[in-house]
Amino acid sequence: MKKTGVKGLFLIVLILFGTSGLLWASGQDEKTDAKSKKSNTKVVVVPSESLKGFATLPRAKDYLTDKVVSPIILQAGEIPEDYMFPNDWAKRQDWEAIRQKYAGTTLDIMFEGTDIGAPMMTKDHFEALTGIKLNFTGVPNQVQMQKLLVSFATGSAAFDITVVLTPNLPVFTRFLEPLDDLIKKWDYDMDDYFPHFTSLMTDTPLVPGGKTYLLPNDYDQHFFHTRKDLLDKIGKTGPPKTWDEVVEYAEALKKILPKEQYPLGFMMSRDLFGWETYWDIAAAFGANYFKPGTWIPDMASEEAIKAADFLRMLIEKGYLHPGCTSWDYAKQLEAWNAGQFAMCIQYPVQESYNPKSSTIANVPRYHSVLPKGLGPKGRVATHGTFTNVGVGLNAMSKEKDAAFIWMAFNNSAEVQYISTVTGTGIDYGRKSIFASKEANKFYPNAKASFETIPYIYNDIQIAPAPEIQEIMVPALHDIYTGRGTAAQILPKANEAVHTIMEKYGYLDKNPPVPAPKSFWNWDLYPEYHKYVWKDGVGTGF
Repeated sequence: MKKTGVKGLFLIVLILFGTSGLLWASGQDEKTDAKSKKSNTKVVVVPSESLKGFATLPRAKDYLTDKVVSPIILQAGEIPEDYMFPNDWAKRQDWEAIRQKYAGTTLDIMFEGTDIGAPMMTKDHFEALTGIKLNFTGVPNQVQMQKLLVSFATGSAAFDITVVLTPNLPVFTRFLEPLDDLIKKWDYDMDDYFPHFTSLMTDTPLVPGGKTYLLPNDYDQHFFHTRKDLLDKIGKTGPPKTWDEVVEYAEALKKILPKEQYPLGFMMSRDLFGWETYWDIAAAFGANYFKPGTWIPDMASEEAIKAADFLRMLIEKGYLHPGCTSWDYAKQLEAWNAGQFAMCIQYPVQESYNPKSSTIANVPRYHSVLPKGLGPKGRVATHGTFTNVGVGLNAMSKEKDAAFIWMAFNNSAEVQYISTVTGTGIDYGRKSIFASKEANKFYPNAKASFETIPYIYNDIQIAPAPEIQEIMVPALHDIYTGRGTAAQILPKANEAVHTIMEKYGYLDKNPPVPAPKSFWNWDLYPEYHKYVWKDGVGTGF
């Protein structure tokens, strides 16, 4: 889920709840295949009623056709005739028993409108398999938030299932069903996801021990994308490794690019995308949201100010496309596909390989981990995690088991893989997929995606987060657009955030939720230090 912002969410919640009561709220790799087999593995039972020509379960071969997948992607090889992930959750269920018990059930599902193509692809298949009717409502993210809040505030059970941006989960936990018992009952394979991703689905993100409220759906993070053809012209044989090198590359590209082309293009709009891009730089320079292990705001540190000044410098020197300060995800992706710049920060951009929508579909590119930051605290750290998405179950739903079955089906390895390769906006975050060499062939960003995992700088996921952004996003945009310097603006913004944290008790001895020791995966998950991309697969887990 990447297309829309969250501006105005605070106002919506404020209107509905009032200020005083507001609680902001394998693959076929042998090692992985062996891990995914369990003692209670079941033989798939084909439902007795017609599957309308479908295979028993969604199979990559049947969905990844030239009608929906770029021919450039399909050139990578032959998609296997059999299931790509023969031992995922969906392959271990007795679907005949499920059909006998739940056929005739209707589920109402609220999905973010721009990503709704993903579940719609397998809708008919699921209905034919189970006899469960699915009714989808696709709405933009901001409208979705309003609909959810109105439904919850009035005690209505207008839907059974909804997607939730993980930073907004604290707003909704009181209305969602904890999933731990259902995960255990249906033996759902949560351990196939990376631990930081599953942690974001809980009420204590990045801190062990919380309750699970979402099943992982869309795994987002940012990458550095560069055009090989243009780097070749300046004598560079790979992407920049540091932000100093980015400046060096940009200066060389500026000299050889035509007037309408620029070295760089970032998402710097006055919303969550401008926030994410800032932290792609600031976290790499060594800045943090809060002082480590506390909720004390630290967004005006020396490193934070240097990062904001650095972004402004890229604009002033003409390295960044002048449209950047108004570009959200969709606008920047459109400009990238039109060939307007040589290097960018973006999500995996599988869509850019489609010749129908991209003029650079055939252009060779490097997809890489973001560059290392400058200064003594410089590190490799990447953001783009605000748009991580989970699927939640309404606590008022009368069809909790049937709803969970669809949630687990929709997020099973094969279905999630299909959604990723077809460029729906959904990206996979499963170990079993990264461990499949066959699967990774059809995802050009697979290597960069895996190599980025140890360096992710996760977003703020606490109840006051929307109010924090109401302060920080305009402040950062004022710096980008030259309305003031970072040294003038950030200390005032940080002080306003301090007031917010104090108001909601986060600076008390016992805050509403414990502070993580860090937001950086490298600090939080030592096991990630062993992750290595080797021979086309992720290893080390």
